[in-house]
Amino acid sequence: MRQERVSLKVGPLGVVCGCDNEQYRTREVGMVAVDGAAGAQHTDRARLWDPGRDLDGERSPSRQLYELAFVNSPTPMAVVSETGDVLEVNDAFCELVGHRRAALVGPGGAGILWVDAGETGGAAVLDAGVASPGRRSVRWRRGDGSVVGAEVTTGRFDLPGARGACCVLAARDVASEDELVAQLTFQAFHDPLTGLANRVLFEDRLGHALARAARAGGGCGAVFLLDLDDFKGVNDTLGHHVGDELLVALADRLRVRTRASDTLCRFGGDEFLLLVEDLDGAVEVDQVAARLMLSFDEPFDVGGTSVIQQASLGIVPWATGDEDPTSLFARADTAMYEAKRLGKGRHVVFDPGVHERAVQRFELAQELRGALAAEELSMHFQPLVDLGTGKVEGFEALMRWAHPTRASVPPTVFVALAEESDLIFDLGAFALREATRRAMGWTALDGDRSLYVSVNLSTRQLYDPNLVRVVEEALTLSGLPPSRLVLEVTESAALGDLEAANQTMQRLVHLGIRMAIDDFGIGYSSLSYLSLIYPKVIKIDHSLVRGCDDDPDRLTLLEGVVSLGHGLGARVVAEGIETAEHLACLRMVGCDVGQGYLFSPAVAAGEVVATMRRIEQGHGVDDGPDTATPIGRAGRGGH
Repeated sequence: MRQERVSLKVGPLGVVCGCDNEQYRTREVGMVAVDGAAGAQHTDRARLWDPGRDLDGERSPSRQLYELAFVNSPTPMAVVSETGDVLEVNDAFCELVGHRRAALVGPGGAGILWVDAGETGGAAVLDAGVASPGRRSVRWRRGDGSVVGAEVTTGRFDLPGARGACCVLAARDVASEDELVAQLTFQAFHDPLTGLANRVLFEDRLGHALARAARAGGGCGAVFLLDLDDFKGVNDTLGHHVGDELLVALADRLRVRTRASDTLCRFGGDEFLLLVEDLDGAVEVDQVAARLMLSFDEPFDVGGTSVIQQASLGIVPWATGDEDPTSLFARADTAMYEAKRLGKGRHVVFDPGVHERAVQRFELAQELRGALAAEELSMHFQPLVDLGTGKVEGFEALMRWAHPTRASVPPTVFVALAEESDLIFDLGAFALREATRRAMGWTALDGDRSLYVSVNLSTRQLYDPNLVRVVEEALTLSGLPPSRLVLEVTESAALGDLEAANQTMQRLVHLGIRMAIDDFGIGYSSLSYLSLIYPKVIKIDHSLVRGCDDDPDRLTLLEGVVSLGHGLGARVVAEGIETAEHLACLRMVGCDVGQGYLFSPAVAAGEVVATMRRIEQGHGVDDGPDTATPIGRAGRGGH
């Protein structure tokens, strides 16, 4: 081993080589260790990357520019000789492959990046690119042992003074791009909140399912549409963030109740869709529905609050594969709304009858919208009789619809239709205006007597922030004193959101209006809410009155309810009095006021005076033909 002084040629790109080309300048690079032929061979190989200096040692401006462009390029780049030696790499390349520059530059650099022979790709592109320039995909072993995929573009060039050709290599990390593509694809077909399939993916899966069934000559499947009941109340009272948590929690429960082959989708808002194939007839359809509804058996713990939630489920089976996806969605929607109409918290399977009823309700709702303008709606009035004196003390206002072509549309039908849309607010405002206007006309009937009018409020009206303003406007327009207006709310409406309902009722009471609890005695066993509301009127439901004359237990219960009302300082009204025996029982237990067909059905505004006189002159009993046939609550409506 000996030391020798070595002088090398410096080419235009700053690459030093051991050739004798006279166009390159000779530069002494110092002493190197040589060992016979090995030393000569080492100096003969292009092995150094000089950033470029003139013979006087100074970098030229152009070479500084090339150096800076290469080193600082955000594109991973390498320069490789024909023999596979790595002549130079930039920082971006080192970052891509996870190795330091010192480990890569030199004869062994390619081997560091080599992927096992059994795997596709490898580091061979480092030298193969010289012979076959172009674009290809490769995989390299990173410093941490992982494998990175890249798309490599190589360009061949002849480097003066170097043995053979060289290539410049530019790499592009495709792993991160693949991840981005996968992420964007997932976002395009999945709901961002729950991670479930979205409508686009569901429609695609449904289309493929129907096509498979058509090719196979048929196959039973079904679309399930689930919609949360009264979900708006969660958002309005607990906040939208809690509503979102509830949707995520529900999605998790639904996942564990579906098969891997099923497609579960958040359709939008609080609606979820499920596509199930290969069902074994109607029995299995019901079984799937039952499993889905089990998701609501336990309360949801969201936002630190326990939320009891229900849902309505509409189901549309398919069998031939010839069905249209849009039609299936529409039928599932129809079945779901039928489930809501029947009381919510249940499932309904679509059939032609469901569709026909939905069409009829839609047509009737359209006609109802024009009924107000056409003056087809009016208020009728049913007398409220003081059971002690036999005098009429007020009237309950009940809405009637004189439909031009239909024989009869009961209030229970058209008021329920109005409840499904904002039309209920228009009907409610009309009822208040008309009832107070008519009641003001009763002032001159009997001296100091102050007949009152009682008007029903629907659930949606009670929670309408404009309710107090609407009531004030009706009283102002009519001139009726607030003390002569009674507003009735049902137990279920008051308890939907007791705090909000109580606040609204207190504002109404502050105006001088009396509040009544309607249909008292059904649906709730806890009476603690009465201590918060303290209604001035309690109306006993007709179901407690019916049978009191021949059932001692019913009579005892009736007496207890009357005693409770009196204990709260409320006036107790009994509805549904149909026979003289009912009247006798109510008088015996001390009920204050009676209402029912025994006295009179609801009559038109022009018949109020005559009806009142007939009742009072006939000692409180209607001797007309209606008394012979009890018809219960059929004549009573919501407004």
